[in-house]
Amino acid sequence: DLVPYDPVALGANRPTFTDMAGHWAAEAAVTCAYKGWMSGVGTKFFPNGGVTKAGFAKSLSRVIGKPFTSPDGTLTP
Repeated sequence: DLVPYDPVALGANRPTFTDMAGHWAAEAAVTCAYKGWMSGVGTKFFPNGGVTKAGFAKSLSRVIGKPFTSPDGTLTP
């Protein structure tokens, strides 16, 4: 279910990121954080920050519901 959650329905459980105010992907970031697919650091999401291969693999594994594993151990989340 990739549809953004209704901000009013989330209420107190709504993640808040101070660096996402007015950002075009603010609701998508809130949805991803709420579902546990991605996270910020404290109250920041870093929308223009880079993503490592390991970070992408970790997020993808959370979205599809499969555990994160790297056969050769080169990727660490």
